[in-house]
Amino acid sequence: MRTIIYNTINTTGMILDAFVGLLTPHECIACGAEGSVLCGNCMASAGDTIPSRCAGCHKITDKYKTCQTCKHWLLASHVIVATSYDSLYERLLHELKFECRMQAVPPIAQIMYQQLKNYKDFDLICPIPTAPARIRLRGFDHTLLLTKHLSSLSNVPRAKLLKRRSNTRQVGATRKQRLIQLENEFIVKDIEKVQGKRILLVDDVMTTGASIAATTKALKRAGAKSVSALIYAQKI
Repeated sequence: MRTIIYNTINTTGMILDAFVGLLTPHECIACGAEGSVLCGNCMASAGDTIPSRCAGCHKITDKYKTCQTCKHWLLASHVIVATSYDSLYERLLHELKFECRMQAVPPIAQIMYQQLKNYKDFDLICPIPTAPARIRLRGFDHTLLLTKHLSSLSNVPRAKLLKRRSNTRQVGATRKQRLIQLENEFIVKDIEKVQGKRILLVDDVMTTGASIAATTKALKRAGAKSVSALIYAQKI
C-alpha cells in the first residue's frame, strides 16, 4: 500500500510540475532561457565529467573501479560518479531537492547516463532508498524518479529492492560514524529478485560513501552477484 501511495505521489507531482511549467515556463538556471530548468546548450557546455577513479580515495582506476584499499569498507565493485557537487551541478540538484522542480530530473538523469552508457553489465537498476520523512517533505522520491529515467535511457530494468528501517539522518557525522549508523539500516525486500543478479545502485550525492557501503552489504548478503553504483555528484 505504501508503494502505491508513493508512486501516486510521484506521478501526480510530475503532472502538476508539467502543468505549472505551461503556465509559468521554467527558466534555465544558467542562462535564463525559458522552457527548461537546464537548457540543452548550457548542459552541453557545463563542464568536464569526473575522470575514472576510485570514489573512496580518488586514486585513478579503470572504469571507476573501487581500489583494493577502499574495497574493504566501500564494498561496491565500481562507483561511477558523473560530476562534482559544485557550481551549476549543485544548483541543478538544489532545484530538484529543495525547490521541488521535478523538471530537473531529465537533465540530471541525462548527465548521469552519459557516464553510464558505456557500461552494459547490469541486470537491474535500483534506487538507494530515500528516508520516508524526506519523501513526505518533498512530496516525491527524487532518487526513484532518477532511477525511472535512467532505466528508460539504458533499457536496464528497474526494481525497488531495498527499504529502510528508520529515518536515520547522517548530517554532520564522520565516515566512521555514518558507517556505524547505517550498518543495518537497509533491508532487502525480495531476496529471490536479488540472487545472482548484477545490480546498479542509483543515488544523487556521495559524501562519505556510507549509504553505498550499507546497501551493497545488504544486497551481497542476499546473494547479489555484483553491486556497483551510479552517483550524480560527489562532494570533494
